Amino acid sequence: MWGNSVSLYLELAIGQTYQISLDHTLQDFLGNEMSEDYHEEIRVRDHFPVLQLPQYSIMTEKDRALIPVQLRNIEKADINVYHFSSASEYIKALQKGNAGSVSSYGLNPSSLDKTKSGPFKDYKLNQDFTAELDLTQFGKPGYHLLEVKGYSAGTEGDSMITQTLLYQSSGAGIIAKVHDKGILVWVAGFADGAPKSGCDVRLYNKNGQLLTSGVTDKDGLVTLTSDKARITGVTDTLYLEAGRGGEVSLMKVDNSELSSAWQFNMPAYPEDNLPLYGTVFTERGVYRPDETVYIKTYLHPGSVPVLPKTDIKVTDPRGKVLLSEQVRPDDFMSADYKLTLPQNAPVGCYDIIISSGDSRITGRFQVEEYRVPTFVVNTEPVTRDWKPGEPVTVDIHSEYYNG
Repeated sequence: MWGNSVSLYLELAIGQTYQISLDHTLQDFLGNEMSEDYHEEIRVRDHFPVLQLPQYSIMTEKDRALIPVQLRNIEKADINVYHFSSASEYIKALQKGNAGSVSSYGLNPSSLDKTKSGPFKDYKLNQDFTAELDLTQFGKPGYHLLEVKGYSAGTEGDSMITQTLLYQSSGAGIIAKVHDKGILVWVAGFADGAPKSGCDVRLYNKNGQLLTSGVTDKDGLVTLTSDKARITGVTDTLYLEAGRGGEVSLMKVDNSELSSAWQFNMPAYPEDNLPLYGTVFTERGVYRPDETVYIKTYLHPGSVPVLPKTDIKVTDPRGKVLLSEQVRPDDFMSADYKLTLPQNAPVGCYDIIISSGDSRITGRFQVEEYRVPTFVVNTEPVTRDWKPGEPVTVDIHSEYYNG
């Protein structure tokens, strides 16, 4: 208490109601009393409401479509489930993530499968809890968008919170192995792990365009040919869809989600496609047209023993190929190449590419026309006899040819 004011510092619990009472006989350090008794009732503000669905799209079993949602001060909610009519539509939606509204995914009321409303049984004010949304009865297996509209409660509950989640419901899963120019696909049931034969398997790009397709055999296997598949992974994000009898499943194929051999303490590359490690260079850096360029390359022992030959390609600044051939590395893991430049060779930077499969090493050299010198520099030592450890003095004279 100071002068005509009183300051109180209290530690209060969230959401509780308190009564504050001060008797008028309360004195400050000078002995001054309050003019009258003080009574006040206050309520501490509640926590802000929270409604949080999984951050990324998920896959659920068709008979156990349970999706968790984290809640705080959400007493009840409206649950809406929409469906996508095709894999292409669902792939385009996946590119937008889970932050969009229903309309941003291109869905309308005709896509609505089912709506459900009701309270959460574990709700308690200002307490965090997790509820499981059972979506088993919400439409058929396939590609869906879940929309949850939560009714907030407490002192901060003055609005509705809406969250969306992309999910798929299916009875089968997909396992894929990427290899050079193809993808091996295996389709099996979630419940029993049994192979799914006769499934239509389709490969899409990230824009939802169909690239190729096939049908699984009795072992649930099919190989799809694609120029986007490499021994080291895929060159772009792809999607695999497997379906039979109206039931579909979709899998993303991306290098960031593929398992690699090194994760299992295995060689990262097959013996017939090791990466190239080495260097390539020329005997000097600058040439004139009609001169001969001598190229040398040294390769690391880890890549040479399994390389019967290496490919070389030399291109001029305009992209024209001047040299393209194969040479077998020698016992010292080196190879030599020779290139005679044409008389009308364009000036600029020339690229050298040594390759084997998808792996390569590169080098460069310059081609310049002869230029008349514009100045001269001469040096003349002051003394002719030099002794080790002593400084050497040299006179340097330079001048322009013209002026």
